[in-house]
Amino acid sequence: MTLPKKYARMGFKKGWREYRKANKKGRIRHSSPKVKTMAKRKRRTYRKKSKQTSGLNLGGLAKPLTAIGYGFVRDKVSDMIAGSAIGQKLPVSQFTDEAAMLGALFISGKLGLNKVKYVRGIISNGKAVEWARIGQTLSDMQQQKATSMTVGTPTGTLMATVF
Repeated sequence: MTLPKKYARMGFKKGWREYRKANKKGRIRHSSPKVKTMAKRKRRTYRKKSKQTSGLNLGGLAKPLTAIGYGFVRDKVSDMIAGSAIGQKLPVSQFTDEAAMLGALFISGKLGLNKVKYVRGIISNGKAVEWARIGQTLSDMQQQKATSMTVGTPTGTLMATVF
């Protein structure tokens, strides 16, 4: 069936609606509309996907084992750096070894080794150890400077510290 011109001018949706209103055929509803009811379903909450896709899961042992791994590797890498051509050109000071190791850790991170979970832990622990060693060296230098400034007096020793 086609829509008469009178209603077609109104547009498709509005035209058909007006046409149906005007040309009602005696439709009689004998019952109320049926409403479908469904039981409410419990919404399921999903666990977040773990970041670890595969590999070894050490749980609480990961931190200590990565620290042990750094301790195992540190002397070997330090000796390798000191024996290399670049190590020979480095100025000798109390911080040379720590600075060289921090540089090696930084470079290893930039080379993409920090994408491996446990290597990333070794690099992180290594940086913490090297900064701690630098702090310890600074503390030792402070103490040496303080003890060298000790002055003997007749009543005892006078300690003078310079900051």
